[in-house]
Amino acid sequence: MSDPPHDLITTVDALGTAPSTGVWGYCRVSTDGQEAGQSFDVQQADIVKYCATAGLAAPTLVLETGSAGKPLFPISLPGVTVDYDVAPRPLFIALIARLVDQALMGGHLVLWKLDRMARIATEQDMLLSMLRRRSVRVHSTLPGEQDLLDWSKSHDDPVRQLMRTMLGALAEYERAIIRLRTIAGARMKAAKGGWVGGRAPSGYLHAGKEIVIDPVVAEQIRRIFYLRESCGWSMPSIAADLGPPWHKVRVRRVLQNRQLYLGTYTDPHGVDHARPDLRILPDGWGDQIDAGFLEGLDDAS
Repeated sequence: MSDPPHDLITTVDALGTAPSTGVWGYCRVSTDGQEAGQSFDVQQADIVKYCATAGLAAPTLVLETGSAGKPLFPISLPGVTVDYDVAPRPLFIALIARLVDQALMGGHLVLWKLDRMARIATEQDMLLSMLRRRSVRVHSTLPGEQDLLDWSKSHDDPVRQLMRTMLGALAEYERAIIRLRTIAGARMKAAKGGWVGGRAPSGYLHAGKEIVIDPVVAEQIRRIFYLRESCGWSMPSIAADLGPPWHKVRVRRVLQNRQLYLGTYTDPHGVDHARPDLRILPDGWGDQIDAGFLEGLDDAS
């Protein structure tokens, strides 16, 4: 194959302007954690090798980080609960749109495995059917999966259709197992007082899967509590004193996180854990609070 592959596509804007030979390779790793042997490099190498072996042009490679276990589209499918607050994989959706809307139907979508497309069986089946209607060939670098996707064989063979359905169901089952393991691991970590709260609150930085004190912002946290409790400043005034990116809502969140800043972390299950390493407010500060302090946070001031 003489044509070199194009630059890797990692954004929707880049996808919209990217030239292509009609052969697209889609690589995905999960936001739920990198599974062994499924890195971008592994997927990319296998897709490029497959295209060369199959006599296809050099693929335009699309790389995305996202979970295939979350519904792609904001519609209800049988047995699928849609979380409308969770954004789907925008790059994959844009790629599918480009494949099905191109002026000349046809083209190739090369996947490392079918579960890179979707781990929800109904969505996988819907996508395969839609792409086939638009004469888009879907390929898998796994020989067993590719045999089931081969158009030269009877696509309507009920046995082959059953096998494709079973592959989708197995991918969905694997997705459920991974999710259960993730939840179990988070619960075990929380039981030991480990951080499982997601985004780091103001005053902290992520260090691996834990959080540590950000010394620069920690000084601002102490100033917020001093100005509010000792000087009686309003939250808008405190935000103005600190300047951007501080604003009234962010100041309120800081004040509501007093317990964490005093060194007590409440995990998602409501259990308190002593975390002196996370303490930002000095000893004795907790004694300065009066009974009506938290209620005062609901005020507009």
